[in-house]
Amino acid sequence: ADPGLGVPRMIASPIGVNNGACVLGKKGGELRERAKAVATHLLVIHGYNGFSFNLLGDQIGTTSANLHYHFGNKMSLVEEVLDDYATDTASRFRVIWADSKIDFSAKVRQTFQFNRERFQQFNSKKTYGRQWSLIARMRTDEEVLSEVAVKRLRAFYEGPEGLTLRRLDVCGQGELRAETPIEDVVLQLTSIILSAGPVTQDAGNINRLEVLYEAFLTTVMA
Repeated sequence: ADPGLGVPRMIASPIGVNNGACVLGKKGGELRERAKAVATHLLVIHGYNGFSFNLLGDQIGTTSANLHYHFGNKMSLVEEVLDDYATDTASRFRVIWADSKIDFSAKVRQTFQFNRERFQQFNSKKTYGRQWSLIARMRTDEEVLSEVAVKRLRAFYEGPEGLTLRRLDVCGQGELRAETPIEDVVLQLTSIILSAGPVTQDAGNINRLEVLYEAFLTTVMA
């Protein structure tokens, strides 16, 4: 693994490459998925401007030409990676908040645990304060992204296919008081989720985010 990036290198023959030629079929599909996974990691660390096919190819053991063959250009790859990441993230949150078997407090804490899981992929005791959210990272790069990529980012924040917490999901098992302003609770919770990346980066650790979630719970459940 690259000690500076935490990205595993390939030590066997490059997937999808045969003496420099592009390979289709199963191996080509494996290359695409491997490339997208590592590209996600590199984009979080380096941002759009610091990311390149040469950097990605070095990490997964293939050529820049092969990556161009599979993805076209860098922006096309970023659009695809961002769409996959946003879809997966929104899906993970929906699984938590649509679960009728757990109460409101458990949902909030599971949301934090999901944030912690992502945080720990990029941060150790020596690297606390690193970016860990592709969504947050790409928002800082909006001015250089394509219209398609920017639209996908904004859909995650604002659209029905993005991060949407329904009133029913938040009401949960009825543990909130009848007079609790549910729309306000949804607004506050969504704001915490969407600002999780900047909160941990500013604090230099994950603890501040946990305190924020717990303070939110204390206020809502009081």
